[in-house]
Amino acid sequence: MTCKKEFREKIMTDYFTYLAKSAEKIMSHRENLKIYTYNQDRSKWESAIFEHHTTFETLAVEPDLKKTLIDDLDAFSKGKDFFKSVGRAWKRGYLLYGPPGTGKSSMVAAIANHMKYHIYDLQIQSVRDDGELREILTSTKNRSILLIEDIDCGADASRRRQSKKKEEDGGEDDGEPQKRKKKFEVGVSLMKISSVLLVSLVL
Repeated sequence: MTCKKEFREKIMTDYFTYLAKSAEKIMSHRENLKIYTYNQDRSKWESAIFEHHTTFETLAVEPDLKKTLIDDLDAFSKGKDFFKSVGRAWKRGYLLYGPPGTGKSSMVAAIANHMKYHIYDLQIQSVRDDGELREILTSTKNRSILLIEDIDCGADASRRRQSKKKEEDGGEDDGEPQKRKKKFEVGVSLMKISSVLLVSLVL
């Protein structure tokens, strides 16, 4: 490709950048979306084709809320320069809650199909410790959705791991931890009337 010298800088900075972004967008739409689940025994993510066909056009949700969410997703996908300028991690999180059957999973599918992002489905209860969780998260890819289901149960699992560690270290000294334990269990019981999903987008 040849061009006049006076246009070279514009072509190199603007035109080629536009071509690269357009190509990336086209390829991402051609690629089959996948859903990943973590195999703890093999310490790796395993994938399957994601075939959920729910979109924002077919999702039953209030029009204003739908528009707000779509606008936020689009702003996030175009916000590279903003996140870079303010020094923040380029990610977005949503917390979905409600009784089973109220459309939380369909909402996640609609987000994935709109963004053309793969889904990483993590069962937080099965994570052994913080080190393993860090390893799991750093093995995910960009342009993906991290889905943590029933995250309220994850807090209960974390408490059990801490209690086990304290027993191994020699037990508890007084009754205060037991009071906190009872208070925590009441809170978890109340939370379990609803299912909670944590949805995190990473570009």
